[in-house]
Amino acid sequence: MALLLVGAVVYMVLALSQTLRAGTATGPQEEVLQAAETLLEAGVAAPTCPTTASVTLAGKAYRICRQMAGVSLSPPSNTTLQAFTYRFEDVAQGESFFLTQISWEGSPPPPPPSPNFSASCQKVATDRLRMAISNTGATISTKVLSLSWNGEGKRRLKGIYQGSTTLWSDNKGVKKGSQVSLSQSLTFGNATLDFTFDKNFKTGSYTFTLQLFVGQGNNQTTYVVSCSVGW
Repeated sequence: MALLLVGAVVYMVLALSQTLRAGTATGPQEEVLQAAETLLEAGVAAPTCPTTASVTLAGKAYRICRQMAGVSLSPPSNTTLQAFTYRFEDVAQGESFFLTQISWEGSPPPPPPSPNFSASCQKVATDRLRMAISNTGATISTKVLSLSWNGEGKRRLKGIYQGSTTLWSDNKGVKKGSQVSLSQSLTFGNATLDFTFDKNFKTGSYTFTLQLFVGQGNNQTTYVVSCSVGW
């Protein structure tokens, strides 16, 4: 069994060789096999078996034909697959070997774009922030996040809501930047979250930064999105 890659567009050729001689199986000479593989790479027009055409491989005469290969493969999307088995028969010796060629033509779809977050902030009340998060790249899901802001260091985050659903709450509240675990995973995508605080924010301009933690341990990835609002 030998594997040969050719190709203009995508992938190619799985080669299977076999010579029958006095009841035992041996492989063709390396130079013969290489010549046959080169011939297939060049796109030889072989007739459908049992009709044959004559070719010369490494100085020896062969008859060649092809038939559909009995393989079961699922090509990537946006590609088409063709599989043919080529039979090479040594004219002088009557021995044969076979090459199975598999070609995938086309190109797989590109990977999804990386997450690309943006957000807008709205003051709902003096102790309540609404953040609308948009993601135009690959969607992610997480139930661990944190919220931080500039100034007002004594204010504490007390609750996180999505519409009428309470995702997290703590009567005492937590310091800004503290990680909290939500009651359910959120998918971003797009999401609108409300955050409540233990005390009113003073009049001023604030930048709120939301961190989304995806995965665990060494595999954890953090996504960050910020927005500013006048209070």
